[in-house]
Amino acid sequence: MRTLAKTVEGHLEGIVRVFNLGVTNVAAESLNARIQAVRVKCRGYRHFQAFRGSVLFHLGGLYLYPRNPHSAVLVSG
Repeated sequence: MRTLAKTVEGHLEGIVRVFNLGVTNVAAESLNARIQAVRVKCRGYRHFQAFRGSVLFHLGGLYLYPRNPHSAVLVSG
């Protein structure tokens, strides 16, 4: 119990801040977990740029398909 009390006392300012502001690092932890999942799924990369490209592809939030494929506009050069 004493160890728990010392831990809470050491982090008391941060604990109070969470309750007052409602700000946490949940989003950052979630992003880190998803990046780790991409690393595990792909089994490693030889170059950092390949890893970076894979993370951006999987987690970038891009919508890669047209909303309506029949309304695609073709632009001729």
